[in-house]
Amino acid sequence: MFGISIRNLPKLLSVIILFISIVLLGFLLIGCLDTTSQYSKVYLAQFQFNQTSIDNLSSTNVTTPIESLSIKINYLGVCFDMSNNITCSTFTKMANMTEINGIPLNSSPNNQPNIVTIAKTFSNICHPRILIATLLLNLILLLTICYSHLPIEPGKLYVKKFNCIMSLIISLLWGLGAMLQQEAVDVTTQMVREASMYYLSVSAGTRAQAMTWTIFAFSLIVTIGSIFACFKYETRSQSQSQPQPQPQQLPYLAKV
Repeated sequence: MFGISIRNLPKLLSVIILFISIVLLGFLLIGCLDTTSQYSKVYLAQFQFNQTSIDNLSSTNVTTPIESLSIKINYLGVCFDMSNNITCSTFTKMANMTEINGIPLNSSPNNQPNIVTIAKTFSNICHPRILIATLLLNLILLLTICYSHLPIEPGKLYVKKFNCIMSLIISLLWGLGAMLQQEAVDVTTQMVREASMYYLSVSAGTRAQAMTWTIFAFSLIVTIGSIFACFKYETRSQSQSQPQPQPQQLPYLAKV
């Protein structure tokens, strides 16, 4: 029994890794849709005021309520953090919001760029299309991998080849999506800082970045495992289909 478990360990590991990738993709998609820490801490970028620049521009050291606002942006949701009082919503609801906790969102201290407007602009840059496509393809791949592990011979080789192609497509697709996401966050961080003369501060979400590249690493592992499983199965099928050599019968020795 222990030997069978060791033999089936790579198959079980590929299914577990693929399932974890799907869960991480789901969390990355629905981040900032709820005020709980599991969702509000998953964001692509965080916009907030640079308190040092505010003190230099302002004649007084009094901080207005809007200056304590922090906005976290993700693919589908946005969270407003006002002195640890978090409010999360979708971008559709955000467009109709005019105030948070009685504080107008269209105001900006010292006639500086409006942080809410800039956050809305960033939401138009990062679209969840590649993420959703990767999530759906991973679900299909999970079903086909589970089918290929069943003790069913008809069509198993074609399914394993399909798994190889699908896993390779997922790795390339999410690799592209991860690079575009990273580039969008890095460019926005640099441009907003310099355009606002460092009045606004933008920081990347470390948890979202870790989840993004973990998913990419898992996709590569699943791709390598699918290619190895297909090659192993095809080699075994060819060896079984070849005719076995018949043992040669020695001629009878002549009687003396």
